[in-house]
Amino acid sequence: MTCKLTQGRQLSGCYENFGGLKTVFIANFDDIDAISISGGTVTDITLTGTSTNFYQFDLHEKAETDEFSEELNFEISNAAKSYTQTLTLLFNKYGSDERDIVQSIASTATVVVVKDNNDNYWLMGKTRGCHLDSAETGSGTALSERNGTTLSIVGTEPQPMNYVDNSQVQSGDGIETIASYS
Repeated sequence: MTCKLTQGRQLSGCYENFGGLKTVFIANFDDIDAISISGGTVTDITLTGTSTNFYQFDLHEKAETDEFSEELNFEISNAAKSYTQTLTLLFNKYGSDERDIVQSIASTATVVVVKDNNDNYWLMGKTRGCHLDSAETGSGTALSERNGTTLSIVGTEPQPMNYVDNSQVQSGDGIETIASYS
């Protein structure tokens, strides 16, 4: 199969692009019944009959500590590629609620939707799910140091992340806010 470059990209004159995340939505991978995609955009996410929720985490926008990334991994010798999707979340003031969240995420594969600071939604773990790769908790030493936990949630997929139509991610429609860090 021959693959061809079919278009270029012009540099936009607008400087309205922002880094960072606003919100993260997490669901159990096994609770996803179907994901519909049209033109690379997720148009529908259907949960199984026994599941009712994505869990919403409102992030501390001013702290600018949370991020997601996607890395293309290509092995030319066997013409194979994959995409590593990584979400890094920092939760301050570690306590029993945060401990329970870490335990829940660590116990299952998940599907993650992230909302970035440009109000775009992106789907992680569509076909293989995401897993908690690491969780580091610390108290800090001095009074002004951070007490909290850092989570790294990683998925490896055969295709890049899909954009999610924002009509699919509305609070109150299968989404329960369980943690707010704003």
